[in-house]
Amino acid sequence: MRSSELAEHASVSRATITGLLDTLEKTGFVERNADPRDRRASCVKITPKGGALLRKVQPLLIRWTEGILSALSVREQGQLVNLLQKTQKAFSERCNDSYL
Repeated sequence: MRSSELAEHASVSRATITGLLDTLEKTGFVERNADPRDRRASCVKITPKGGALLRKVQPLLIRWTEGILSALSVREQGQLVNLLQKTQKAFSERCNDSYL
C-alpha cells in the first residue's frame, strides 16, 4: 500500500504517517520500496517481524476494546459508532478547508 493511502485510511496527514513509518522502518516492522509506477511514491509492506507483533497484540487490543465497550448496550454501541463517524467526517472536512 502507498504511504499516502495509509495516511488517508488512518485519517492522518502525510507528514504524520511519514514520521510513523520512519520509526516502524527503523525498528524493522515495515519496509518501504519505490513504487514502480510512480517514483515519487513509496509502497509500504509489513515485515515478518511486524506481522508477528501484530498477531501478538491484536487479540489483546480486541479484548481490551470489547471490555471497554461492554459498559454500553448494543444500541448504545451503534450510536457511538455513528457519532464517531460523524465526528470523523466533520474533522476531515475541517482539515481540508483552505484556511487551515
